[in-house]
Amino acid sequence: MSIWRLLGNLPQAKTREGIRAQSLDGWNPWQHHWKQREEPDIVVPDPEDSKRFHHATTYWVEHDGKVFNFAADYLESGIWRFFVPAAPTDKGAFEARIPRYEGFWRSSIHSDVNLPWPQPEANWPERAAFLEMLDRAETEAQRVSYRGFSYCRVCACKNGSQSFQLDVWEWPSGFRHYMAEHGVRANREFELFIREWAHEKDS
Repeated sequence: MSIWRLLGNLPQAKTREGIRAQSLDGWNPWQHHWKQREEPDIVVPDPEDSKRFHHATTYWVEHDGKVFNFAADYLESGIWRFFVPAAPTDKGAFEARIPRYEGFWRSSIHSDVNLPWPQPEANWPERAAFLEMLDRAETEAQRVSYRGFSYCRVCACKNGSQSFQLDVWEWPSGFRHYMAEHGVRANREFELFIREWAHEKDS
């Protein structure tokens, strides 16, 4: 975990004058080219629901001759939230969790990218029950859209252009296809998360 604090909120300005007029502690995020950091994104609390979370992407820019690190989270209301690294004693400081990912595969079986490859596990008697719980979770998860479609690594069909985010976990919308059509089993930690989520909803 790492320590962050909320720097402030800004609406997405529509005009040049509006962009120039915006500032957070003397820093205007719209006047810089954001570069994504190699460090992981962070999971931050929802501003209105303490049981929901958002995945904020981490960036850096050059500001006043120095590297300025921040994280940005876009809310459905059209507001951007900006976070900056903090000390534990800073006002409003909190521990940000690191996202977990499931169902993201490397582009080909021979790729050297550090991602898994879908492997079938036919002997999974709880598959149908798990898929039902996953369907329920996806109705409440936050949807994130990406450019273009992903293609199934097994049968090459178009397999979605979104992902789901729930708590610290993110998984692609096409992950269900791998389990239902190709016998892939979910990662054990993700499986436990979905089962615990469903149990909490039913209790």
